[in-house]
Amino acid sequence: MVFVTLGIALFWSCASKHEGEQRKKVRVPAVVTRTLKKTDVRLEREYLVTLEAYQEAKIFARTSGYVLRILKDRGDSVRKGELLAVIEGEELSEMERQALAQIESVQAQLQYARENEARLKKLMEKQLVSQAELDNATTQVKSLGAQLRALQANFRATRTRRGYTEVRAPFDGFVLTRNVDVGALVGPQGVALFVVGDIQKIKAIVDVPQTDYGFIKPETEVSLRVDGLEQTRFTGKITRITPAFDRATRTMQVEMVFDNHDGVLKPGMFGRAKVLRNMLQGVIVVPALSVVRREDKAFVFIVENNIARQVEVELGETLPSGDAVVHKGLEEGQRLVVRGKDLIRDGIEVKEVQEGAETQRTGD
Repeated sequence: MVFVTLGIALFWSCASKHEGEQRKKVRVPAVVTRTLKKTDVRLEREYLVTLEAYQEAKIFARTSGYVLRILKDRGDSVRKGELLAVIEGEELSEMERQALAQIESVQAQLQYARENEARLKKLMEKQLVSQAELDNATTQVKSLGAQLRALQANFRATRTRRGYTEVRAPFDGFVLTRNVDVGALVGPQGVALFVVGDIQKIKAIVDVPQTDYGFIKPETEVSLRVDGLEQTRFTGKITRITPAFDRATRTMQVEMVFDNHDGVLKPGMFGRAKVLRNMLQGVIVVPALSVVRREDKAFVFIVENNIARQVEVELGETLPSGDAVVHKGLEEGQRLVVRGKDLIRDGIEVKEVQEGAETQRTGD
């Protein structure tokens, strides 16, 4: 009996010692945590845009002829009314001289007809001429007067057409394109001689879907980044909104304008414009990798006194970075598990490493 009792005691002693050794071998998982802080979040909508000159005009010849001179070329700055090119106008000058000569001839005839009419009126008072002779003289004055007015109108039109031989800039800006050379035959139905654009401001036309209509308002601030200048942020605003949606695409056109006094932005550039749709103040944001999803619920792990606690959270907006806004379930100051969530479960002991500290250790 004594031997049996001693055997049982020895067995339990060995078992307890083995269990203790097994516990010592259990490794406490390490997790990386982040102390939660409230922050302000800008919710923005991004649109792909192609930049355009604020004003752009194709300059066509308004009269036919050969190009005699070109005074401005691609990239040159121009002022409103400044001469761009000259078209041959010798034929129009000759027509103008002919019209002027015809006017002078008719004016002389009209002067004679008026004097004749006045003379016949005096003779008519003395009944020395018939009424028919006076009527013919009056008709002659009216006819010559009408002929003179027609010639004067034709002269003014010819002079106006001669003015078209001088091609001028319609507004301040730059020559974006020149399509003709000296000696080219041009006319109203031909190609555009120049394309002139005002790039002191740059605009972008965006097709905005109906779902974004609620936050698209005139004067709303817009930020722009363009390819090749990613480190520079340009600021503009919404200036115009079409009053109706396109029936086929269910979109409306929105015009955005950006200042470009330094000329960095160029027409044709591709960029991304962002419009603020909402500002969330004092919210908690968590990384997407820290969230555990089960069916239609979301959970995260926090650490309290080196113990992992699983917490159900209510998620809100997803940011472009993939991070998620938390509406309910977390509080500022709690320590969130941002890496290592797959190694733990609710209630187990963990070894906590503050985010950033593991990077410093690796660097050391």
